Amino acid sequence: MLLNKSIANLNVAECCCNHNIDEIFTIGASRAYYAVYQKMKFIMSNNEIFYKNYLRTFKSHNKLYGHKNIYYATVELLKNKKIIDEISGAMIVAKFQELYRYRIIADYENKCIDKKTLEKCIDNAKTILNKLG
Repeated sequence: MLLNKSIANLNVAECCCNHNIDEIFTIGASRAYYAVYQKMKFIMSNNEIFYKNYLRTFKSHNKLYGHKNIYYATVELLKNKKIIDEISGAMIVAKFQELYRYRIIADYENKCIDKKTLEKCIDNAKTILNKLG
């Protein structure tokens, strides 16, 4: 389910690029973020023991699948499994934080995202999703 939602959200984000309406670009930016978040949540749900140990180690008081917990834990898991290195991990964190920033603008600040920004969000999401496998 989460993997399908991730794919669907990326598809919706890409479809939003085909319109010339800022409000639709804004929806796309939020969907690009959730494409990555849901893929990370899928990875963590399939590595539940690692994830719970990670949360205990860092004494996280955020929600179980809180946004910050998800991306840091996913990067740590992939580094531990030697799927990514430190540089790729830092890149994933930076791009995810940027996606998160645009999602907050789109969903909470009542501001519009332009097409160029949406395209950047989609590129960031695709880059991260590619690294996640």
